Amino acid sequence: IVHRDLKPENIFLHEHFDGRVIVKLLDFGISKMTGDGLGNIAEAGLTRTGAVLGTPLYMPPEQATGNTALIGPASDLWALGLIAYRLLTGEIYWKSHTMAELLVEIMSKPIDPPSTRHPRATTDFDAWFLQACDRDPAQRFASIWDMVKALARCLNVGPPPDETNVPRMLFPG
Repeated sequence: IVHRDLKPENIFLHEHFDGRVIVKLLDFGISKMTGDGLGNIAEAGLTRTGAVLGTPLYMPPEQATGNTALIGPASDLWALGLIAYRLLTGEIYWKSHTMAELLVEIMSKPIDPPSTRHPRATTDFDAWFLQACDRDPAQRFASIWDMVKALARCLNVGPPPDETNVPRMLFPG
């Protein structure tokens, strides 16, 4: 599932009954199913090519142009890069004041390293962010797991738990 509308407002921390804090993603209203045998989004009648859905502040270029064929897991990685920037700096990455300016900035203006915008951003975080928010989806991280490990390294917070020990979401029924 590609969420297509990841933003801080759709990410919640929840204390599990055993005391663990878990992250919950909400609002799958414009999500897209991917994978073999699932068909494509046009066949499902949910989104037509050219339709622009989502929150522009966290929207990748392929989504901003309405190119549904290019929207995939890497689209959500772009949004997570911008969310991480906001969480770590307290600021929105983009400088635009209007929707038109924002879309131009997303699609064509240079993506500056965070250290040019925030004094405490490191060059390691710059590299991480620039890969997360590369305009070419193929140049973004290969997976969310690779993205998390790289962020932990650049923030020097220690390695995340081994992927085999990460709890998986269980779906009832």
